[in-house]
Amino acid sequence: MPSPSRPSTRRVAGRWVAGVLAALLLIFVAGAVWVGIRATEAIDHVERAQEIAGDMGASLAADPAALADTVDDIAAETSRARELTADPVWRAYSALPWIGPQLGAVTTLTDALDTAVSGAVAPLATTFADVTGGLFSPDGDAIDLAPLASSAETARAANAEAQRAAAAVAAVDTAPLVKPLREATAEAGEQLDRVADVTEALENATNLLPSMLGSDGPRDYLLLAQNNAEWRSLGGIAGNVIHLTADAGRIEIADQVAGGSFGKVTSAADVATDELRQIFGDDPESYMQNVTQVPDFAVSAQLATAMWQAEYGGEVDGVIALDPVALSYLVGAVGGVELPTGGTATEETLVPMLLSDLYAQITVPAEQDAAFGAVTAAVFDAVMSGSGSPAAMIEALARAGSERRVLVWSADADEQAVLAETTLAGGLPETDTDTTAVGVYLNDGTGSKMDYFMEAAAGAAWCSATDQARLSVGVELTSAAPADAATVLPDYVLGSAAGTETIGGVEAGMTRTVAYVYLPEGSSPGDIAASAGDAAILGTHEGRSVVAWTTVLAPGETARLDVATTARRTGAIDIVSTPTVHPGEISRLDSPCGSPE
Repeated sequence: MPSPSRPSTRRVAGRWVAGVLAALLLIFVAGAVWVGIRATEAIDHVERAQEIAGDMGASLAADPAALADTVDDIAAETSRARELTADPVWRAYSALPWIGPQLGAVTTLTDALDTAVSGAVAPLATTFADVTGGLFSPDGDAIDLAPLASSAETARAANAEAQRAAAAVAAVDTAPLVKPLREATAEAGEQLDRVADVTEALENATNLLPSMLGSDGPRDYLLLAQNNAEWRSLGGIAGNVIHLTADAGRIEIADQVAGGSFGKVTSAADVATDELRQIFGDDPESYMQNVTQVPDFAVSAQLATAMWQAEYGGEVDGVIALDPVALSYLVGAVGGVELPTGGTATEETLVPMLLSDLYAQITVPAEQDAAFGAVTAAVFDAVMSGSGSPAAMIEALARAGSERRVLVWSADADEQAVLAETTLAGGLPETDTDTTAVGVYLNDGTGSKMDYFMEAAAGAAWCSATDQARLSVGVELTSAAPADAATVLPDYVLGSAAGTETIGGVEAGMTRTVAYVYLPEGSSPGDIAASAGDAAILGTHEGRSVVAWTTVLAPGETARLDVATTARRTGAIDIVSTPTVHPGEISRLDSPCGSPE
């Protein structure tokens, strides 16, 4: 019989290879299932963490005590998500085409979220839950500075972790990611950016506040109470100047004078420059009420310091400015304030009372100034008494700061260097790699309080997509004063001595406004079109071309300015504008080439 044939070496090898491939395929599929399961679990943990945390940045800023109660639960979720995306199988699949970038992005997100929660939010929530309680509930009217100073190292380390987490997510290449993951990365990036903003602010606070509140010795400050019923670039005229002292956490009012009591002075002339005089004339360096006409608070503060020292002498360690809207936020935080003038002020009633009703009830300007100052002092006393909850106080101050209604300058160079990086500095609009900045600054030219009735809107948009692009900036002003303003409003509000004519020959009831539009650094101004009034390029300020626009509006009238310029396109457009009597930001206006960005 013939012997059975043996399988060929090739067939044996083929079966062996097929078996190996099948095994590898099985392993690959099993690994893919494993990775998929862990990815699903990781996402579930991240979502549960987000449900518990909400907006971590806002919670950390406004109510660290409440966040401290839940931060352990949040950290448990983010820690587990991080563990699920760190095993060897996950790392192996992260090296593969297409799936690799997806898994790598998930790993980065879970790492960053856990770093931010465990390394930044958790320690800060616990630490600042105690700090803020003492900061806004002063014991015997003095703030205990020791907890704030002792938290400096915690704040520094936490901010480093938060910045590292935010930077890691910002560096993720989202182009190859599937849409849901791309959107999740963007959302996580925004969340981590907010956390990083807060941790930076807390680190700055622990570095600045102890010394600024007198831990190293007494400090003397000027508080400029701005009245934005009469516009100036940074808000309003310096209606009152309050001399504050701070010593070992105890803050007191030492003196208080009306801004108009200074008269014309020459002592601040060396602070101003020819560049500023070309734009604003000599008013900011001559009158205390006009120091905030310069839209750079560091300059305004030094002008105010020079004027105060010429009149009263002494050291000035810093200058603070705030307006009635900021005061109203604080009044809301303390639940209302009993006023020395009678009655109770609430968040809703304070602004109309100070900027409108007061002028109808009191006709003597000196008495109006005194009442304005007394109300400001009453709000200050209520805040210092610890009447409001820490969370409400922090939220009120944060809101006022974000709207540029609270400004701070320090005579100490090191402190000012820290402040200069914040919105509290009230600096000129700065264009960088992410933002193209435009300034729109409003100033009363009537010598009245008619800006209580004025409404402003501004907008800007790119009109071309090239690197050197056309930028369109629009500004609109409307007088919402009553039609019979000339006969029903007090002379002091109208700015007229006899109810018929205001300063400069403007008829009673009408409002003259001078708007300064600051174009981005290095831009080249083009066409300027105004529906009413006069507009022209006045000069430059710190490399920014400045367009001045003067209008005179009767009740119900509206005027618009459009400025075209060529600028280096760097990203989103940011409009920095004068805070008006209306809470929130200036209204956004469509530009001729599209909606504002």
